[in-house]
Amino acid sequence: MNLRNALFSRIEGATGFNRERIVVLPWARRAGPTYYIVRRSIGWGGNGFFSNVLYALTHIAYAMDKGWIPVVDMRNYRTLYSENEPVNGSRNDWEHYFVQKHGTREAYRSGRFVLSDAHQRKQEYHPIIESDDIVCLEPNCSAKIRQAIAEHLRILPQLECEFARFRDEKFAGRKVCGVHWRGTDKRVPPPGHRPTPSIADVAKAVQEVCASDKPELIFLASDENGIREKIEERAGVPVVSADAFRLEQHGTGEGLHTARNCSARKHHRYLLGLEVLRDAWLLSRCNCLVHGHSNVTNAAMLFRDRPFDTRILVRS
Repeated sequence: MNLRNALFSRIEGATGFNRERIVVLPWARRAGPTYYIVRRSIGWGGNGFFSNVLYALTHIAYAMDKGWIPVVDMRNYRTLYSENEPVNGSRNDWEHYFVQKHGTREAYRSGRFVLSDAHQRKQEYHPIIESDDIVCLEPNCSAKIRQAIAEHLRILPQLECEFARFRDEKFAGRKVCGVHWRGTDKRVPPPGHRPTPSIADVAKAVQEVCASDKPELIFLASDENGIREKIEERAGVPVVSADAFRLEQHGTGEGLHTARNCSARKHHRYLLGLEVLRDAWLLSRCNCLVHGHSNVTNAAMLFRDRPFDTRILVRS
């Protein structure tokens, strides 16, 4: 074990994950900045991509209010999207997708940093109001989270160019209704999660939007195959989806991100994150939205600077 790892291990042993801890090492400059290390324990559960992102954003907003410099560490604190080799020049999962102003090396070497509580999001910054009947943005918290997005959640330019290319080619200036349907493990949801609505109910809501708003195209984001045809039949307009890895209907009941038998493609874990990030970005560029309860659509709402023309939450 080298000196860095030995020191890191001692800090971890002293702090654990359950509470925030300020660390000031002997070489820290008296007047230097304080970094805030956003960390999350993978043992907390099978966290999906936008569960991780929204978790990190609440901690970033908290750090900004404290006057600390936020740094997301998903290298030492791995996620379900971690790869065993660098992606886009980094071993930090966060930097596989987002530009980070300050890196973990800079933060730890400064000798002055705060280790976040790694077990929960900062609830006082949680931007979503959610019940069985409602999903909407909480005005004050969502303003803070949008500021955090503006300053610390810039998608890597090469990825955003790829997303924009799909939008320009497929949407082509047309009025688009976005549809997000989460299947797989949400058919029989894990504890604390709401079940997904039926395809029949989603298709009915799409039909209503098509009658009232007259979209020319449906953009469908889903983690299952076999959904597009059912939506297109009721919509009466073309349906497009981005190429992505999906599971078959009525499969094992595993979530797309937790399935263990899906490692045939190189950088599969990274690509799962890329594909759901692209879906949320594209949903945010639609005019209307039909959806159930999901962090993907929560992210799409936060990525926009204005409400959707029409948005329908389909109840479970």
